Amino acid sequence: MGNGFIVEISNSTNAVQEVNLFSGTLPDGVIIEAMNHQYDFIQLKKAAQVNPFIGNTLTTQSHEAIQLEIKQGKVSEKILLEDRYEGSNIIIDGQDNYIK
Repeated sequence: MGNGFIVEISNSTNAVQEVNLFSGTLPDGVIIEAMNHQYDFIQLKKAAQVNPFIGNTLTTQSHEAIQLEIKQGKVSEKILLEDRYEGSNIIIDGQDNYIK
């Protein structure tokens, strides 16, 4: 089992947005930060590049299903997250391994 964390994702637009956790940049209108508000997207991305986030579960409190793609290098797995997903190691390294 790896290290876990909770992030809040907010989208102030009326459009569906595509986000890479924690790789690349955020689209306009999207804010991602740690639940305790101590770390924003850029700080989380830098932390992942130094010490990758590793786990095997994704959960959401969203009332709607969320379409996700887990990218591990050149391999990807598409899932529809409705509450909880359990799978093999999920690695977020701020570069090639991320959740879209």
